[in-house]
Amino acid sequence: MFGKMKKGRGWIRILESFISLLIILFGLLFFVSHQSSTTAKEEKIREIMKTILEDLEKNYTLREEIKNNKTDLINESIRNFLSKYSYDFSFCITDPTTNCQNPGEQKQIYSDSILISYEEQGSIKSRKFVLFLWEK
Repeated sequence: MFGKMKKGRGWIRILESFISLLIILFGLLFFVSHQSSTTAKEEKIREIMKTILEDLEKNYTLREEIKNNKTDLINESIRNFLSKYSYDFSFCITDPTTNCQNPGEQKQIYSDSILISYEEQGSIKSRKFVLFLWEK
């Protein structure tokens, strides 16, 4: 009788171990799949920001707007580009050594910047353009 009780406990321990292993594997699977979807979303946002900043770098008119610290045309250009996405944005134009303020209390804010250099009265000057992007 004592031997039968030991055999029964052994199967229960094996079953407990198997269930514990399944719980751990499902937890890991959930974590990995969630992490990959977050990474894909971040990659999409980075690609959008890269496209916007490259357009600002290559477009002479927009470069002049940054140089002169004018925001209307830049704002319109970015808003037109982002109209097909569900993202909102903010930006600031400063001297290269100045930091920009956080645009608000959004959950996750992505930022990137470019440096626009130009010649003015025989000297080289620079302006920093910082773009902030977040989900609406």
